[in-house]
Amino acid sequence: MTPPLIYVAGPYSAPTKDAVSLNIAAARHVGRLMVQKGWLPVIPHGNTYHFDELIIMPQSFWLGGTLNLMEQCDAVVLVDGWELSTGARGERTRALELRMPLYDTAYKVPYAIDFVKDTSAINRKASTLLQYYLEYKPLLTPANAGELFAILTTIMNDYKNNQEDGPSCGTDSRS
Repeated sequence: MTPPLIYVAGPYSAPTKDAVSLNIAAARHVGRLMVQKGWLPVIPHGNTYHFDELIIMPQSFWLGGTLNLMEQCDAVVLVDGWELSTGARGERTRALELRMPLYDTAYKVPYAIDFVKDTSAINRKASTLLQYYLEYKPLLTPANAGELFAILTTIMNDYKNNQEDGPSCGTDSRS
């Protein structure tokens, strides 16, 4: 199994180099927890570790790049203190817009195997529905459209029920 990717969103910038190093350490700690749960963490803090000392670029350059990285991931986990970071707040907002699974703490992230199993089941149901629709579309009439609607409703209800144990896509997992 290829491990799913989880983006680690948290503060990077800080008033001092030592404070930046603490933010990087906090993100790396969350990344280690994700590896223990079978995820492959994407930690932008590590990609740009103290680059600001070497290369002067506008913050929009870094934020645009890290948002692009995040959009390639399967889920997002927030590092403590994310609320204080403009970048992490923007990443959270974008994850919500994309309806990505979003976890406000590492401890709420499921094991990767469970995440993949749930995602695979949902994808199989959606694929089955699409195949059914494409196969029977020419035969679809007002008289039998109710059957297709009933199947779609069942799939969506199953999806919602599966999400009760974890975050709903596009919503924060805070309780």
